[in-house]
Amino acid sequence: MLKTKTFSEINWLEIFSILFTPLFTVWLALMMNMLINQ
Repeated sequence: MLKTKTFSEINWLEIFSILFTPLFTVWLALMMNMLINQ
């Protein structure tokens, strides 16, 4: 039970990082665009 819990936690962290990285890149690009436009 403990092993399964730890494994699922690691899986969720992996999924979160995979989803978060592109979103963060897009957000950075948008911020840079706003700064350049101003």
